Amino acid sequence: DEYKRKRQEEGAKLQEALGKQEQEGRRRLDRINTELEAKEKLIPEAAKRGLTLEQYLEIVKRVPDLDAEVSRKKGIS
Repeated sequence: DEYKRKRQEEGAKLQEALGKQEQEGRRRLDRINTELEAKEKLIPEAAKRGLTLEQYLEIVKRVPDLDAEVSRKKGIS
């Protein structure tokens, strides 16, 4: 009957919405994991230069000559 049909339609819409939310959540997790993996690969580079990962990332974003900037940051000039 009409009532059952409407309830089934509503249920189907809810299932679809939940599926979309789940997909978005998975995409977000994948993005975060990819970022973390990339940062993990940079940790040895930062350590090699005596910097924290945050310092290293800050420098890499804005400085083309990384070694000169690292020397300046460490006070070697």
